[in-house]
Amino acid sequence: MLAKSQNIPTLKYGTVTEPVAASVQQMAHKNLTVAECRLFILPEHVYAATSPDHLILLTCWREGLLEVKCPLSAINKPVDNVNVAYLQVTDGKTGLKHGSQVRYQTGVTD
Repeated sequence: MLAKSQNIPTLKYGTVTEPVAASVQQMAHKNLTVAECRLFILPEHVYAATSPDHLILLTCWREGLLEVKCPLSAINKPVDNVNVAYLQVTDGKTGLKHGSQVRYQTGVTD
């Protein structure tokens, strides 16, 4: 399965660019530590599992999750709701159209 997915251009692009994007986040915030993570399983519901891209620790705040999106559709273009289908603008701020993935990950890892 993994060998087949490596031939899908969007997945290949994400695999190459995600680590770069995570390191840029770490460099942008001097009090931020970014760490890779593995699978989290909710002990009381073993069918509920998630694997966020990274864990973060912001020394002046708390720990959290970093979900990195590197859309191939926005290569050499602005990352906005025009070039990335899963983004929306609300009150002048760009965010995920459906944040259910992030909410689910937060619930399982909390």
